[in-house]
Amino acid sequence: MNEAEFHRALIVVLIVGSAIMAIGGTVLFIAFRKFGGAKAGRPAHLALMGEIELERGDYESAKAHFSAIHFDGEQFTIAARLARWRELTGRTDAGSPPAFPTFEDGYRAACLVDAILDSHRRGGVWTTVDSRSEVTA
Repeated sequence: MNEAEFHRALIVVLIVGSAIMAIGGTVLFIAFRKFGGAKAGRPAHLALMGEIELERGDYESAKAHFSAIHFDGEQFTIAARLARWRELTGRTDAGSPPAFPTFEDGYRAACLVDAILDSHRRGGVWTTVDSRSEVTA
């Protein structure tokens, strides 16, 4: 087999493989929907269904699945799928407070620790904590 014949054979294999995967993927998705009911309603299941529907272009079904998820910030297995959904739908939550400590939070904690140490040095007396509301770097 020369190089040209090899490339033609490779193209045929890729085309046939793609067709099989497309058909097989649809069959697997249908089977998953029908027989995946044991975990239906769980956030991980809903997120997986939503992700599959996104890939298939079924955005209304994906919306229904992602909307049914209550995310409490602790379910790390579904966080990436939800982040992708929110990014695709334009909901990046830019206006909400961050879900992690900021520099300002760290500064206030350091002020509290300084006040505790100062109180200890002075014999356990009540000490005022620096309560500036804004921090400038």
